[in-house]
Amino acid sequence: MKRTHSLLLPLLHLAASVLAASASCPAPYEYIVVGAGPGGGPLAARLALAGHRTLLIDAGDDDGALEQYQVPLMYSFAPEVPQMNWNFYVRQYENDTLATTAQKSVYKTPGGGQYVGTTPPAGSIYQGIW
Repeated sequence: MKRTHSLLLPLLHLAASVLAASASCPAPYEYIVVGAGPGGGPLAARLALAGHRTLLIDAGDDDGALEQYQVPLMYSFAPEVPQMNWNFYVRQYENDTLATTAQKSVYKTPGGGQYVGTTPPAGSIYQGIW
């Protein structure tokens, strides 16, 4: 979770700076979307297609040459590629017992490694789903 804060604050600062600078431009941005993930990318694209002046800011690199991006069938393996996995976790439920039934539940093991699945080693700490 530390990485979320370390990336999010600079991106929000950048978005605020761009918004402030664009206010003095003849055609400022109508929308600034932070993050080109599964929600931000399509949102920015639809806003732009609808004719809105849209700025999309993302912290990621261009990994378009990777096979996991080029072959749709391989996309489910993308989180296992180190340069594409930022270890962001989602907690879909407040109840950890319910949340840990997901196949992609991630745990930090006592030895410092990661376990993905529904039966973690004893003493593991639930991180979320990736």
